[in-house]
Amino acid sequence: MNNRILVIEDESNLLFIVKKSLSVLNCEIDGVGNAEDAMEYIQKMDYDIIITDIKLPGLNGIDFMRWCRERGIDSDFIVMTAFATTDTAIEALKMGACDYLIKPFNIDELRLIVKRILEMRELKRENILLKKQVFQDVKEIGLIGESKGINRVISLVKKVAPTDAIVLITGESGVGKELVAKAIHLNSSRKNKKFLSINCAALPANLLESELFGFERGAFTGADRSREGLFELANGGTIFLDEIGEMPLQMQAKLLRVLQDFKIRRIGGREDIQVDVRIVCATNRDIEKEVEEGRFREDLFYRINVFNIHVPPLRERKDDIPLLLNYFVKKFSRKLGIKKPVVSPEVLKVLENYTFPGNVRELENMVERALTIMEGSILLPEHLPDNLFSSSLTLSSIKLPDKGFNLEKLLERIRFEYMEEAMKKSGGKMKDAAELLGMSFRSFRYYYHKLKKEKF
Repeated sequence: MNNRILVIEDESNLLFIVKKSLSVLNCEIDGVGNAEDAMEYIQKMDYDIIITDIKLPGLNGIDFMRWCRERGIDSDFIVMTAFATTDTAIEALKMGACDYLIKPFNIDELRLIVKRILEMRELKRENILLKKQVFQDVKEIGLIGESKGINRVISLVKKVAPTDAIVLITGESGVGKELVAKAIHLNSSRKNKKFLSINCAALPANLLESELFGFERGAFTGADRSREGLFELANGGTIFLDEIGEMPLQMQAKLLRVLQDFKIRRIGGREDIQVDVRIVCATNRDIEKEVEEGRFREDLFYRINVFNIHVPPLRERKDDIPLLLNYFVKKFSRKLGIKKPVVSPEVLKVLENYTFPGNVRELENMVERALTIMEGSILLPEHLPDNLFSSSLTLSSIKLPDKGFNLEKLLERIRFEYMEEAMKKSGGKMKDAAELLGMSFRSFRYYYHKLKKEKF
């Protein structure tokens, strides 16, 4: 889109000269002889720059500038006059004029001023677009929220995305660590290349190595052809190493070598292959504790912990629940091909009282289930899982139903939910989970297996 300039000058010869001299800048230029005509133009068209004489028939240039500012017109102004005084110069600059020219002026000087202003406006436009793009992208992929915690995450994404720094994303399961990784990729210079992810906890060391680095034909039984690994497939793009805290020590050493010079060697290969990838890692473990206890290499930790982004759990950003609820209701209404239901206030109240051990992922699954089973056009508390009502009880909110209920069953359900949460926090290690709940290992194991059969 070409830039637009409006020139306001009552001397027709000077108006013609100014328009002619600026035409070489590849701009669309309009010219009028008074402020009243200029007002009509401005109401129909947006202008990047307005060049105006101060002394005009009717409304003068200063009052015209004031009229524009009162209406939120953000054009840049250049004022010109043959009757320059200190007062008029100061007043014009106070009104936001970018420059001030005294007649007669050098036409080349005017061109240089206009060119400089247009360049500054273009830079401003690019910065605004970049900022909008970050927020647009993260919302599109589901990174929703306006709480202090999520705004800090988005702020860190904006800072690190344009760089190639290795990022370590930490947080509990279900908080949206992969969404943060995608937001980093989408707002980087690599956004048009591949974003590939792998769960380091899902594969044993030998399979994880072949997935990451690939293999040559004949490298092992069944390798009847060569295959590229993720590092080669994602060349120029981003690799997301999810649950890196679960990576076997043997593989940690091999990954460390790759991160030192970004050269990989396929299994069974004899030559190194140079790769250009951005690394983003994530873990739900206390990685520093893992280092202290010898389960994670200290040198690899320092290599991947260049830039840390911690994603807070949902229970610490409950202000985001209404926004997330609305997002998921819209998402699954489209997916299920139904009209978006009205959400009753009681549903929101129940959700805000819940602790969400499964975080945003749990809320997402909850909404999908509710919309699948509901009938009618209103989402009601009865469409939510039963465990929300038991685990959201507080001493101040307890009310005994007229018909009574099975207290033992409720207490067992609450016990099991805490045990499940402890297992998640301990990475599935029953001994550590028992310590978190102040239970003996034997007692924890007995109740955990017993209650699991109940299928709460």
